[in-house]
Amino acid sequence: MRMIFEPNFKKAEQAAYQLHEIANITALPVKVRKIDKHFKDLKIKPYKWFAKEWGITHEETIRLLGSDEGCCFHWKQQDIYLVLYNEKVENQARIRWTIAHELGHYMLKHNLKSQRSILGRGGVPDKEYDMYEKEANCFARNFLAPPVVITNLPHWDTYLIGELCNISFEASTHTFEFYKNGKKIGVRYSLGSKIGLRFKQFVFKVSNKKYCKNCNVSFVSETARFCECCGSDQLTRTLFLNQGDDIEMIYPVVYSADESGKVNICPRCLNEEMHPAGDFCPQCGLEVVNRCDDISYYSNHAPVFNCEAVLSPNQRHCHVCGCQSTFLRNGVLEPWEKIKEKAGQTTVLSEGFSKNPSL
Repeated sequence: MRMIFEPNFKKAEQAAYQLHEIANITALPVKVRKIDKHFKDLKIKPYKWFAKEWGITHEETIRLLGSDEGCCFHWKQQDIYLVLYNEKVENQARIRWTIAHELGHYMLKHNLKSQRSILGRGGVPDKEYDMYEKEANCFARNFLAPPVVITNLPHWDTYLIGELCNISFEASTHTFEFYKNGKKIGVRYSLGSKIGLRFKQFVFKVSNKKYCKNCNVSFVSETARFCECCGSDQLTRTLFLNQGDDIEMIYPVVYSADESGKVNICPRCLNEEMHPAGDFCPQCGLEVVNRCDDISYYSNHAPVFNCEAVLSPNQRHCHVCGCQSTFLRNGVLEPWEKIKEKAGQTTVLSEGFSKNPSL
């Protein structure tokens, strides 16, 4: 009886989504080298580890495993699977794809189906080997660059896919062409699906990231017209996660706020007992809601909030009108220039609040 070997791409796609769920992956790029911690019968190791365990050279390892890039090896004596990769491959993005590809063999149980410890051309019929390879590549594409993420971005191309997913130019080119052709024939991936809901927050973050050309910070906002850090209107939309200093890292939120914007600890006197109906610290009188400082006053000194935007605790400027925040005016927050000067362009601060806010 003649065997027919047709790749099951749907099964490979679902296996990738299953691994997203097992490893609780909700953002990109996927940390492929840490996947083995979720399985008792799987280890991800470099060739140098394998060479040392078996007492052989690097070149002998390549010959034994039948690949100069990587393989999925079933170690029958220990009943474990080894996803092995050649750490000497210079392109780290290519190594990531190799690991994901071999994870595909593991998740799809190709070693078990082929009854081979190592899958390799010559060990199984060519058509069967090609079927396994196509399924593993399909798995790697969906695992590292899930289409529900890529195709729901406002713009996507080869370069973005490569940067966002940390995959090689070759892999990102094939991925882009595949998703583009799918879109042409009406293939759609909903953020309301099970896999879509897993990445929905990440898609929102990437789609709404703003970069300030003036102070070199980035932050997430759907509606911001001005920089939350310096008040500049020199904002651009960026889909690249590494563009600019993350405002949450350089200027972190030290004190959390409730739904009304009130912080849980007074930044000035560190009082933790706030009156539920008031917006001022009962101990030192500091307003504990960070607002837009676009304020004018009546003759009786009653404030009129012209903008009325309530800001997050680490905002130095209003994202709606660009005016300074009340926390910046009151000395609760230090000016962004001073923070940058002390921290340097890429240093992460442990605290973004002034140690001596003015009374």
